[in-house]
Formats: sequence, C-alpha cells, structure tokens
Amino acid sequence: MFNNPFDSFHKTVGKAKKERERLDRLLTISTPGELALVGVTAVVLLLFAAWLLFGNVARSVTVEGVLVESGEQYPGESPSLHAVVWLERGLGRQIEPGMPVSLEAGVADGQARSHEGLVSGLSAVGPGGVAVLFESVAPVTMHRLDVALGRGQEFPANDGSACRIVIELGSQSPLAFFLRRQS
Repeated sequence: MFNNPFDSFHKTVGKAKKERERLDRLLTISTPGELALVGVTAVVLLLFAAWLLFGNVARSVTVEGVLVESGEQYPGESPSLHAVVWLERGLGRQIEPGMPVSLEAGVADGQARSHEGLVSGLSAVGPGGVAVLFESVAPVTMHRLDVALGRGQEFPANDGSACRIVIELGSQSPLAFFLRRQS
C-alpha cells in the first residue's frame, strides 16, 4: 500500500480506499445461495458445539493376553477365566470390577470362541512364574485379569492360548475426551 515513495499521499490513500471497497464487495453476502451456505455452516457449527458439550463417546480398550486358568466354577457362581494381559502404564487404574468384557480365544479345534462377561478382578503380576516368559515387552505392565462369564457359558480348559479381550470403560463427553488426549 505505501510501497512507492514517489506517489503522493492522496494517491496512496485513494488506492487503499479502492482496495477496501473491492474487499467489501467480495465479502458481502449478495445471493440467496451464499446466504444458505452461511446458514448451513452456522447450523453445522452449532450442532458440533452441542455434541461436544452434551454428547457421549463410548470408550473401550482392546488388550492381548494369554489364558492361564480357565473353566473354574464354584458352586452357585458363574464360570470364570483368568488371563495374563499386557496393559499400557496407567490403564490398569481405569479398569474396575463389573466392567463388561468380550473375550475371544482360540480353542483346540483351531476356531476362535467368543464369550461375554464382567471383570471380576485385576492384579499386577510380579516377577517370576509366567511373567518371566514375557519380560521383553516394554512400555506395558503385566496384569492378571479375572473375567466372570455369564451363567450357562461353558469354556473348555485351554491354558496357554492367546486371547483378545475388549473391556468397555464406559462413556464420557467428547470435550472431556479431547481435553484428556491433549494432556
């Protein structure tokens, strides 16, 4: 705007005024289509803001593990499974008894079986025993996860087989979810 030192001040101000008028013309909503576009954009932004504040995001975590004991059933109780799982550090504090679990494990016939249940306990595995076999896995910790299966579910004893466990951690607002991920 003030690049040419030989132009008079009045010419420079006149050019700047013409540029502002041209910019005003470009930014003016002059057709119904432009007005509709602005309205749709505003509605989408309002819906997104409402979802951030009042919506829910379901949270779950998938962990890999090895069955260490299965098929235990005490009189009057549902059958249970026990697995050694690898959890990221700090994730063990979020898992509580009573959370829904979906467990998928391979059985002797080569097919995967899926079972539903609830977390009945989670405890850290100390050094020694089964933990010695898996010490090389790093930024994770080993835990023993106890899963109570639903009544009437049979699970053949297949200790040592790999399993995948999906634990539902609950739900939270999207805003809290995004704020937690930034910290």
